[in-house]
Amino acid sequence: MTLRFKGGAVGTSASTYALFPEIQEPPSADFALRDRLVRVTDRGAAQFTPQGVEEWPNDEPLHAGVNRAFVEALRKNDPSLVATPLRAGLESTAVVLAANASAATGQPVDVAAFLAASV
Repeated sequence: MTLRFKGGAVGTSASTYALFPEIQEPPSADFALRDRLVRVTDRGAAQFTPQGVEEWPNDEPLHAGVNRAFVEALRKNDPSLVATPLRAGLESTAVVLAANASAATGQPVDVAAFLAASV
């Protein structure tokens, strides 16, 4: 999937492990930047540069803390305990749904227009 952002930046997202069930790698996200690669997994994050690798391990899967904060916010009826605003969650979900629509039609999808038509 190729994304073109309002500011002109272009990003590509690919997922291939589903094609090869014998590959038992955990989910990860790689961010390739001009001078570094950042890899995020449930085990932690790592930054690869020509100078070396810097790593930040996780004590638990990433989603565990997010889920815990959400449950705590519900229990206390305190939305401030959820770090990501609802709109940001809606917009990130819209990107995924627009990508699905693009895959189904074979046509590019404008995420903002898709979101406006869906809400």
